Amino acid sequence: MKFDFKKVVQDFQWVKIPALAMILYGLIGELIFHKICLFRILWGIPCPGCGITRALFLAIQGNFLEATKMHPLWIVLVIGVPVVLLERYLVLSEQTTKRIKRINRIVLYILMAVFLVFYIYRMVVYYPNSAPMVYDSDNIREFILRIFQKKF
Repeated sequence: MKFDFKKVVQDFQWVKIPALAMILYGLIGELIFHKICLFRILWGIPCPGCGITRALFLAIQGNFLEATKMHPLWIVLVIGVPVVLLERYLVLSEQTTKRIKRINRIVLYILMAVFLVFYIYRMVVYYPNSAPMVYDSDNIREFILRIFQKKF
C-alpha cells in the first residue's frame, strides 16, 4: 500500500478551473446577495445542506452539541471526506479497489437518501421558524414576483 502523488497532481490540475469558478460564484453571491446558497438565492428556502458549514465551524471550535443542533449530519463530512480521499489516493490491489468503490457507491446512495429524508423532516418540523430553516425573502423569486406585481 502506497500513496499515489501523481494522481494528486493530476487532480489538482483538473480541479483548478472548477475551483476558481466556485470561488468566483461564492464571492459574487456574497457581494450581491449576501449568501452563497443557490437555494436561498433563487427561492429563499434552505437547502438540504443548510447549516452544515456553520456546524463544521462549531465542531472545529469544540462546540459539538451546538454543531449537532445546527446540522446533525456534519459528522458524515468529517468521516466521509477522508475515507473518499484514502480510497482515491491509496494504491491497493485492483480487487480491493473495486470492492471499496462498490461499497462507497452504496454508502453514497444511502447518505443521499438520509440527507433527503432529514431535509424533509427539518422542513416539516422547523421551517420557517428555527435557524437555519428560515425563509429568506431577499431572493430572486421574490424580486421577479415584485416586478410582475408592479407591472400588472
